[in-house]
Amino acid sequence: TESTCMDRSAAVAYIRSSAACEGGFGLGPSQEAHGGSTYCAIAALTLLGTLDAMPHRARTVRWCLSRQVGGFQGRTNKAG
Repeated sequence: TESTCMDRSAAVAYIRSSAACEGGFGLGPSQEAHGGSTYCAIAALTLLGTLDAMPHRARTVRWCLSRQVGGFQGRTNKAG
């Protein structure tokens, strides 16, 4: 068995709780979505083998695609 000092289920639960209503992920629960924290959330879920646990996947994809405004816009309604 794999020995680890990280509580994987707690990490996944925290990431899931950081999903923002507009589709991205914030730095924590009830925080504004941001490109950087969304990237980290998706990467962490992937590395933990739990990407299927990502809430509202279609909304997250749509949010990421809509951030591509003359480059990659980090936050909703932020000018280039």
